[in-house]
Amino acid sequence: MKVALVSDCYLPRLGGIEVAVHSLAGALAARGHEVVVVTATRADGAGEAGEAAGAPGATEAGAERGTVRGTDDGAVLVVRLPPPVGRLPVNPLATRSVRALLADVDVVHAQLGVVSPFAVDAVRSALAVGVPVAATFHSLVGPAAARALSVSGRVGRWAKAGVALSAVSSAAAVPVGRLAGGAPVALLPNAVDTALWRPVDPDPRPGAGELAAHPERPVRVVTATRLAGRKRPVAFVEIVAQALEQLPPGQAAEVEVYGEGRERSAVEHAVARHGLTDRVRLCGRVARERLPEIYSNADLFVSSVEMEAFGIAALEARSCGLPVLGREGTGLRDFVVPGESGHLEGSDGELATRLAELVADHAARDRIRQHNRNTPVSQTISALTEAAMREYDRAAKES
Repeated sequence: MKVALVSDCYLPRLGGIEVAVHSLAGALAARGHEVVVVTATRADGAGEAGEAAGAPGATEAGAERGTVRGTDDGAVLVVRLPPPVGRLPVNPLATRSVRALLADVDVVHAQLGVVSPFAVDAVRSALAVGVPVAATFHSLVGPAAARALSVSGRVGRWAKAGVALSAVSSAAAVPVGRLAGGAPVALLPNAVDTALWRPVDPDPRPGAGELAAHPERPVRVVTATRLAGRKRPVAFVEIVAQALEQLPPGQAAEVEVYGEGRERSAVEHAVARHGLTDRVRLCGRVARERLPEIYSNADLFVSSVEMEAFGIAALEARSCGLPVLGREGTGLRDFVVPGESGHLEGSDGELATRLAELVADHAARDRIRQHNRNTPVSQTISALTEAAMREYDRAAKES
C-alpha cells in the first residue's frame, strides 16, 4: 500500500505531531508499505527546532537538510512544500503539486491540529481526486475552535464524504464527534517504542538510585515539555511552589525541567520569584536516548498542561515506571488510572496538594512505581500501526 502522511509540521521542527508522524511513517515502512510524508515544514525546522524534550533531533533520520525532496531512513520519502515567504504553513501555490502527488497514492492520512491549513487543503485535494482519506485530530478542540469549526461545517462535510475520522485520545475524540454530527471517531493514540521507553536499572552511583535504596535523599520530580505558553511551564513552577509549601518539616524535593522554548525567561523569573533557584533546575533539551535513564532514576513525573490532547512525554515517563501526575480532562486519562498508575486532578491547587502528598508518602509512590514498572502500556508502535491500517481500510470502504 502507498500511504501519504500529510502534516503541516514535521521534523526537524519538534512537537507531538511531528514525533507521531515520524514514528508511524517508520513503522509503516518497516511493514513493507510505501510511505511519503508531505509537509509544509522547511528542512531547517521553520523556527521551532530544539524546543521539545525527548523528540528526535535535527541530525537524526527524517530531518534531512537543504533539500525539498529527500529520503528518511532510506525508506520514507519526504516531500517539503514550504510557503514561499514567512513561516506559517500556508502555501496556496502548492495545491496543484499536492493534488498531483496524492492522486498517486492508495490512502491519504491527514494529521490535524486545531488550525492546520496545509493538511486541510490536502484533504480537500484528496477528496477531489477520489483518494480515500483518514484524518486524525492531535489537539483538543476547545469551545472557541469548536464554534469556528461548526460554522465552517468542515468536519461534518468530511464525515459525509467518507473520511475516516480519528483522534489521539478519548478526550480529543468527543468534540470531533460532535462536529461530525455523531459520525464515528476512532482512537488512534500516539505511541511509544517499548524497546526504548522502558524501565532501566537505576544508576548505581551514591545518591542517584531509587528512593527505596536511599530514603533520606530528596524526592526527585521531573517534567519534560516545550517551554511554550500553551504548555503552561510558568504554571508548573507555581504548582511546585505551592506543593513545597505544604511539605512537612524535614521533607525535601528537587525538581528538574527538561525542554526548551520561548518561555524560558518567564520560567526563570518565576523560579527566582518563588526563591526556588536551589530547588528547581532548568535542564534544557537533552538527547532523547537519555530520558529513559533520567526517568528511571526519578520519583514522580508532573504535567501541568490543561489542553493536552494526548501527552506523549507523560506516556514515555509512565512506560519507564514513573508515577504520573496531571490534569483531569486531558488525554492522560487514557493511560493514567488514578491511584494505580498516577493521579489526575481537576485544578492546579489540587495538583499541588497531590504532589505534596506523594512527595511525603514514599509507600504510595513505591506502590505506583512498582505497578508501572511491571505493567506495560498498551499504546505501542505495533498497536498504533494496526489501528492505522484499520483506519485506512475504513477509509477505502467509505470512499
